[in-house]
Amino acid sequence: MTYKSNHKQDKNEWLERLQSSIFENQSRPESKYLQLATVNQKNHPEVRTLVFRECLESSSTLIMHTDIRSDKISQIHTQNCAQICWYFSVTREQYRFTGSIKIIDASQDDKQSQRKQHWLSLSTPAKTSYFWQTPGESLALNQAKQSDEVNRYNIINDDNDSISDNFALLSFAVSEVDHLQLNTTPHTRKRYQLKHHLWQEDTINP
Repeated sequence: MTYKSNHKQDKNEWLERLQSSIFENQSRPESKYLQLATVNQKNHPEVRTLVFRECLESSSTLIMHTDIRSDKISQIHTQNCAQICWYFSVTREQYRFTGSIKIIDASQDDKQSQRKQHWLSLSTPAKTSYFWQTPGESLALNQAKQSDEVNRYNIINDDNDSISDNFALLSFAVSEVDHLQLNTTPHTRKRYQLKHHLWQEDTINP
């Protein structure tokens, strides 16, 4: 997990708090997992767990990885508004982020440096998973084909630069934050909303 700024600027409070939460919980492996909720074509919510990869401070953006063949991609194309829920067990804090998602895939020439940087940070097993068959398909029907795809990856992996076309970044631009702290009595809760390019903070009833 990384946390960086593209250029100097004053940090807003929720970003500072999130940075501290990540640092204070880094001893717990599960602290890097967050839940992303989207809406499917039936207008029903769908939630899944993803790994947090990076925070771009200058744009209040959270970065995750995904396979472009997964169901969430079509859902994001239809409705790119989403929510993230992220709980830190050591400090007993919950963050709920509301925002919009952009998909950074192989088609965007101006984003390939960022995409390649993330690809190179992955382990070999994680890279291999992007050469598997389509997520959600029956494994029994595709085992032979999947084996061929993994073998192809093992062949091209020698240069370590061959990025799977299925690998993409999810760029989540935060527009609202609900931060609940359960380690105080009474609990404390703050809401941050982005309005006219400025963050507004309210302390609210937990």
